[in-house]
Amino acid sequence: MDMEQRFAQLEEKIATLEHELDRVNSVNEIQRLMSKYMIVHVRNSKWDGLTQATSWKLFAPREDTTLEAMGRGIYVGIDKIRKMYEELIGVGVEEGCMYEHDLTTAAIVVAKDGNTARGLWLSPGHETDPR
Repeated sequence: MDMEQRFAQLEEKIATLEHELDRVNSVNEIQRLMSKYMIVHVRNSKWDGLTQATSWKLFAPREDTTLEAMGRGIYVGIDKIRKMYEELIGVGVEEGCMYEHDLTTAAIVVAKDGNTARGLWLSPGHETDPR
């Protein structure tokens, strides 16, 4: 193998490694985004001007974006997700009500092309109902 072929192989390997590094960085960015979401999701918490009612803005503004909220349903499309947050979550909770949900078991898959990703988290917790 001559020097040109070796350089070509090395350049290809570097390009592959850079692409994989981008995908790993995407996973880290998604984890940071979900951390931001959980901080905003706590009652009366704010981050960068976001609140519970406006936390829908952290979702990708696409028609195929999906949110599955246990006990509330599956919402497909950013408009339906926005409506759910503004109407159900944005109302807030009654005095004396407490929610605690932590994210666990992150399962994040970044597509091979690096353009899209899917994630699934468990969010065990407890809620109280003042009624």
